[in-house]
Amino acid sequence: MTAIQILQLLGLAYLAAGLGGITSPQVFKKAVRDYAENLPAIYLSAVLLLVLGYVLVNRSPEPCSPTALLVTAIGWLCLIKGALLLAFPRIHVLVAKYVKKDSQLSLGAIMSVLIGAALLLISL
Repeated sequence: MTAIQILQLLGLAYLAAGLGGITSPQVFKKAVRDYAENLPAIYLSAVLLLVLGYVLVNRSPEPCSPTALLVTAIGWLCLIKGALLLAFPRIHVLVAKYVKKDSQLSLGAIMSVLIGAALLLISL
């Protein structure tokens, strides 16, 4: 998979998640609340983030294009977040309590749409 294809996939995922949060805010709010109170789900997310980060950082070498560097940076962020979630899962639960407000969830959904759109535009 090339760096451009990875950015397209990530862009679509962010865009879809953000649009879901905007069009179905009550479902999005319930999903965030349920996830934040489910330590096994947080643990599984941490493991998946570690795997994703490892794959993105260690994928087949390409020339050092800006898109390849962006994919590598995203990989490192995934590795770091996954490691932090594994080491300190309760901190995520505490932080999630402050992010449950409707205005913050709406802002998160809008940010997700913007990030997704930016990743898709970069990958054109």
